[in-house]
Amino acid sequence: MNLLQHFAPAALDWLWQTTIAAAILAVVALLIQWTCERIIGPRWTYSLWLLVVIRLMMPTAPASKFSLFNVSASRPSSEVIQINEPPMSPTTPARPVANVSAAPAPIPSPPLLTLPLLVTLVWLTGAVAYLSFCVLHYRRFTAWARRQTPVSNSNVLEALRDAQSLLSYRRDIPVLATTALRVPALFGFLNPRLLVPQAMLDTWSAEELRHALVHELVHARRRDHLLNWGLIVVQAVHWFSPIAYLALRRLRAERELLCDAVALSCMSAEQHRSYGAALVKAAQEFARTRISPAIVPMINHNNEVKRRVSMIAQFKPTPRVISVVALVAIVLLAGLTFTSKAQKAKTPETPSTQKAPDRAETGSIKVLQAAYDQLTKQVEESEAVLEAMRHELSIPSYVAYSDSYQPGPETENIRRLEGLRLEALSEFRSIQSLYGGLSALSPTEFRNAIAIAAPDVHSGALQARQAEVEQKLAGLSETHAKEHPEVVTLKRILETINRQVDDRRLGILEGLKAKTAQYKARLEELDRELVEVRKRDREAPTHYRVYFNRKRELENFQQVRDRLQMRIIEEKINSALTSITRSETTPTKP
Repeated sequence: MNLLQHFAPAALDWLWQTTIAAAILAVVALLIQWTCERIIGPRWTYSLWLLVVIRLMMPTAPASKFSLFNVSASRPSSEVIQINEPPMSPTTPARPVANVSAAPAPIPSPPLLTLPLLVTLVWLTGAVAYLSFCVLHYRRFTAWARRQTPVSNSNVLEALRDAQSLLSYRRDIPVLATTALRVPALFGFLNPRLLVPQAMLDTWSAEELRHALVHELVHARRRDHLLNWGLIVVQAVHWFSPIAYLALRRLRAERELLCDAVALSCMSAEQHRSYGAALVKAAQEFARTRISPAIVPMINHNNEVKRRVSMIAQFKPTPRVISVVALVAIVLLAGLTFTSKAQKAKTPETPSTQKAPDRAETGSIKVLQAAYDQLTKQVEESEAVLEAMRHELSIPSYVAYSDSYQPGPETENIRRLEGLRLEALSEFRSIQSLYGGLSALSPTEFRNAIAIAAPDVHSGALQARQAEVEQKLAGLSETHAKEHPEVVTLKRILETINRQVDDRRLGILEGLKAKTAQYKARLEELDRELVEVRKRDREAPTHYRVYFNRKRELENFQQVRDRLQMRIIEEKINSALTSITRSETTPTKP
C-alpha cells in the first residue's frame, strides 16, 4: 500500500499530462484531416491518428524549446526560493529568535486512503477489468477456432489463391466458416485466421468473395491483428478518457480506408467498381453485434461505409511530392507534440538590483541555519551508530526497517518446521499403524494381506512358488501314495518354502519396526528444533529493544530537523517579501 501511495501522484500526473497532450494533438489531426484529407490520401490521415495513439502511451516526453506546449501558460514553479544574504547593517537591531531546541509538536500520521490513492485504485481496477475481459474473450474465441475444420470448398480456396496472388502474399492462412459474424474478419495473434460468414460462402459470387478476402489479406500483410493488441492496451490504460475513444475509433476507421486504398492499388480500374459493390453488399448484411476487440472485421461501423465508397469512386494514387510533403509534416508534428515545455533559464539578479534584508532577519536565518547544520550532523552520526548496531545484533533488514511490530525473525523457520513436523507425524502414524496391523495377523492372514499392505517382490515370488508346489502336491496325492518319492520330495520343498515365507514375514515386520523407530526419532528431533526456534522468536523483541529505542530517537531528531528546515525557508521568504515591500515604498531620488 505504501508503494501504491508513492506511485499514485506520479501516475495521475502522467495520465493528466498525456491526456492533455493527446487532446491537443487530436484537435490538430482533425483540422488537418478536414482541410487536407483529399489531398494527402488515406495513408497519411491514418498516420495522423497513429501519432495520437502513440502519444497516449509515451512514458515521458523530452523537453524542447520547439515544443508546441511552450505557448501554454507556465505553471507555478515548485522550486525553493533561494535568497542571497547581503552583509548585515550595524544600525538595525536584532530580532529575537524563536527557541528551536523545544520539542516539536507531534506530527499526525498520514491517512491510509487518500484521494489520489482512491482515484488510482479505481483507474487500475478499470484497466485490469478491461484487459481481463479482452483476454478471456480471445481465449474463448481461440478455443472455438481450434475445434473448427478449415473450409475446403474449391471455389473458396480458388478465391483465396487469387487474392493472395493479387497481393503477392505467400503465407498460408486458413479460412474458417462462422455464423457468429456477418462480415469477414481477421483473427489471431501469431497465426492469423480468416473468419468468413457461412451465409457469405453460400450466397456470394466468386468475385465478391475474392474482393472480401483481398481486404482481409491486406490486414494480415500489415499485421493489423498484432496492432489490435496495442490498441487494447491503450484502451485499458485510458478507459476513462473520451480522447482515447475518439482516437481509437478514428484510427480504426482510417485503417479500413487505408486497406481499401492498398487493395485498389493492386487492382485494375475495372475492378474498382465491383470492389465498391462488394463493400456496399457487406454493409447491407452488417449487423452491429458485440465484436471481440481482438478481431479485425471488414466493417466496424456502417456510418463509415459512405466515406469509403466515395474514396473508392474517386481513388487516385497519392503523388510522390504530396507524400514527401506529408511525411515531413508528420515528422514536424511529432517533434512539436512528442516533446514537453522547455524550462526557462533563470537570470540571476545583479548586485545592484538585489534588496538587502535587514540585520535582524539575516541574523535569524543564520542562527536557524547553524542549528539546522548541527542537527544534520547529529542525525548523520545517529544513522551510522544505528547501522553499526543493526550489524552487531544481526537484525534482518525487513525487521530493522519496519516499525518493530512486524512478524518475528523466525516466522518463516517456524512455518517451515511446522510443515515438516506435520509430514513426519503423518508418515510416523501411517507406518506405525501398518506395523501394528500386520503384527496382529496370523501367518495365513499375513500372507494374504502383505501383497496389498506392503508389496514385496521377494515375498510375492515365494508365495507364487508355494502355491505352485501345493498344487502339484495335491495332484500327486490323489494318484500316488504318501511314501511315493515324488510326494516326499514335494513335501520337503514345501516345508522349505514355508520356512522361507515365515522368515520373510519376520524380516518385513522387523523392517517396519525399525522404520517406525526412525520416523519417531525424526519427529522428536523436529519437536526439539521447533521449541528452540519458537524460544528465539519470543526473545527477539527483547534482544532488539535497544535498537528500536535508538531508532525512535533518530526519528525525533529527523522531525525536529525537518521542521527547522521549513522555518528557515519561511524566514527567507519573509525576508524577501519585506525587502520587496521596502523597495516599493522607498521614494526614488530625483
